[in-house]
Amino acid sequence: MGLDRPRLRQHTVPAHAHPLVRLLFQELRNQQIPMHDLCRRSGLSINTVINWRAANAPNLTNIEAALNAIGYDLVAVPSMRLTGEKE
Repeated sequence: MGLDRPRLRQHTVPAHAHPLVRLLFQELRNQQIPMHDLCRRSGLSINTVINWRAANAPNLTNIEAALNAIGYDLVAVPSMRLTGEKE
């Protein structure tokens, strides 16, 4: 009998949550990364991350750490509205 992987908990994220929080939780599901692994990799507390779903918006430093922990970079790009480019 082999060792089973722990079952991933499916955290729901309300539609009104910050778009980067929705992206983060979607990627946690897609990459099958448990919350405790994300927190260990990013240095964030589990309560901080869980509270982003409904109560609190993340600060820039924390969301960047969380996204970096799952292989994403947070970058600023020029707005198409300011550059005159068409979408």
